[in-house]
Amino acid sequence: NKKNVALHLAIVEAYKANGMTEAADKQMGAARKAGKNSPILYIFDGDQILAGDSETKVGDAASKYSQAIYFDPENTVAQIKYAQVYLLTKSLDIPIETLKKVLAEHPDYTIAYRDLATAYSKKGVYPSAIENFKIYFEAADYTVNDISRFASVYYFTDQYESSMKLINEGLAIEPDHFVLNRLRMYNASKSKDTLGLDYAKKFFSLRAGADEESKFIYQDDLAYATI
Repeated sequence: NKKNVALHLAIVEAYKANGMTEAADKQMGAARKAGKNSPILYIFDGDQILAGDSETKVGDAASKYSQAIYFDPENTVAQIKYAQVYLLTKSLDIPIETLKKVLAEHPDYTIAYRDLATAYSKKGVYPSAIENFKIYFEAADYTVNDISRFASVYYFTDQYESSMKLINEGLAIEPDHFVLNRLRMYNASKSKDTLGLDYAKKFFSLRAGADEESKFIYQDDLAYATI
């Protein structure tokens, strides 16, 4: 099966998982020789780049996914990954148009609704974000992080009751979720919830994380002051 690119890449991953770097590099050479025009190869390259720590990894990965689409314009995996990379940038029209195209051809691809909702949310087009989040939540097994994103959209559209319903659902699963506890405090500051001080106390007792969403920001103090 020397021409089976997927098999070559599976062997590469097995070597890497066992710390056999030299063997992995050699097998990767065989994969490139077997399928220089294979979209699978470029998707793999994009995934590897994203997993690294290069300062240009977003652009480099997007380029690889773009090459995969070039060799197979109907490859939905490449299209979705291409859109997901651009969700990390300010170029939100790219994932929106890409995901709309995917869903026009494959309306059963539920993950595309989630990513499209996320793109609309980041762009501030909240009605479209809510519409797509609803479809995703009805059709898929959503995560606590998905709940926090959807709850955020309801918060930003002043739908505090709907936001709190989702927040409570998420906190029942993960009581110390940083963003959900923040959102609960924010909602309380807007809706005059009598438990607001309790929510604030809980939130400020949490340990901040390394990513941007899990760090304390000045809006946290403003919400606490308002309460």
